[in-house]
Amino acid sequence: QAARPMLRLGVEDGLYREGGNGMIYARRQRAVPAQMIKNVSGAVLTPKPLVKFESPERNGDVQPDVVVDRTPPLKKKLMIVRFPYQNQESPSVTNWLVRTTLDAKQHPALDPELLHLELDDTPITMTRNRAVKMAQQARADLLLFIDSDMFPDLEGKFFPAALDFLLARDKPSIVAAPYGGPPPLCNVYVFQWANWMNESANPDMRLEQYTREQAAIRAGFEEVAALPTGLILIDMRVFDKLKPPYFYYEWTDDTQSEKASTEDVTFTRDASLAGCPVYCYWDAWAGHWKRYLVPKPKPLTVDSVRQKFVDA
Repeated sequence: QAARPMLRLGVEDGLYREGGNGMIYARRQRAVPAQMIKNVSGAVLTPKPLVKFESPERNGDVQPDVVVDRTPPLKKKLMIVRFPYQNQESPSVTNWLVRTTLDAKQHPALDPELLHLELDDTPITMTRNRAVKMAQQARADLLLFIDSDMFPDLEGKFFPAALDFLLARDKPSIVAAPYGGPPPLCNVYVFQWANWMNESANPDMRLEQYTREQAAIRAGFEEVAALPTGLILIDMRVFDKLKPPYFYYEWTDDTQSEKASTEDVTFTRDASLAGCPVYCYWDAWAGHWKRYLVPKPKPLTVDSVRQKFVDA
């Protein structure tokens, strides 16, 4: 019996053949499930069960082959959002944007046609919510915020590792770089849950900032309670778990004359409580320009304290 027409294709997993019905079959057993099957001309065919065909290399013996999905995997769309505020954006942000854009364009999981957005308006709650809305309209998969007063990658490199970590998660997640506040305290803008006693009859859990001493010795990715949003990468599916507005302030009383929580804390806290883990990438500290570049905390040692007294 004559063999059916065959076409050899140079595909990375080996030679593939096209049977007389126009379907693609793999000669090797390493193949993906047939969710969509295309013939060589690109026409979409209805998936069919595994079949057998005659192989001239096997002298007419019938051998089973596996239908191969040749549809290229969909790549993630990334939107990068800047908040320059009347051209007050730090030059360190501009330099970082160039490097990050190049990294993103070359990443195999990302669509190289990046989405860029610049929002130069106040209040920050409005512009962050507007960024989410525009990202949803553009059907972005990932949202990257960079604030104007950041010094990204002051220690470590945030984007490539954060992206790979986020893509590997099995649920919508968030990753942010840690940074601190202005003098005289230079407190760390990363939060953990705390309480006063175990199994209290009254709910006493609260958000507490990591101390400078805790932050100075941490490393890697760690799930935390809340994060800052000056340099943050967000899986857009997170917003499916929340109700707008996603970014908002909380106040100490009805007069709204004193803040209790800022928009970055409320958003990431709410996402965490909704089942979307939020992670701090401790290896990629960002600087924070506040008339003083706030760097990563450095632990005090007995020797350094002793030297302070000697110098005094």
